[in-house]
Amino acid sequence: MNDAVVKLAFVRGKGCSSGIIGRLTGFFSHVDCEFDDGTLWGARSDKVGGKPAGVWGRPPDYEKWEDRTVFAIPCTTLQRESYHAFYVSQEGRPYDWRAIVNNFGLGYDFRTPDHWFCSDIATAAGESSDLWGIPDIDGSRKLFVPTYGTSPGMLAMLVSGKNGTTIVSSY
Repeated sequence: MNDAVVKLAFVRGKGCSSGIIGRLTGFFSHVDCEFDDGTLWGARSDKVGGKPAGVWGRPPDYEKWEDRTVFAIPCTTLQRESYHAFYVSQEGRPYDWRAIVNNFGLGYDFRTPDHWFCSDIATAAGESSDLWGIPDIDGSRKLFVPTYGTSPGMLAMLVSGKNGTTIVSSY
């Protein structure tokens, strides 16, 4: 029974780099997981919200956004706890700089858990919590995505098509 939600905040910042990333990868330039206390967990390439680059929980207002849409993805309480726990377990891991170049299809495998790009950690958290994906040969869940990973726009398309997903805020 779906008695909980995972909230993903898809955003596009006001800066030039956010605009370029958004245009190249499907409107949004970044995604964070919004915890119940408002903390935004994600992988960033810059020092924001009092935290260095990499995977951290940041305050809800750590940046001013040009556009922000929060999706609520239905799940069980156990899946939500698992999704959130995945982020916390990755705290302090570095940002995956190679993933930026890789979004242009250069064959780099994004499933390397020692560094993360924002939408790739969100994808991996969904796989690890059985929120999406199909069983792989080894029994783990995998989302069928190109080897270069998921962009924020691609992930937004995925979650918007998941049955029961709603938009809880947008501007």
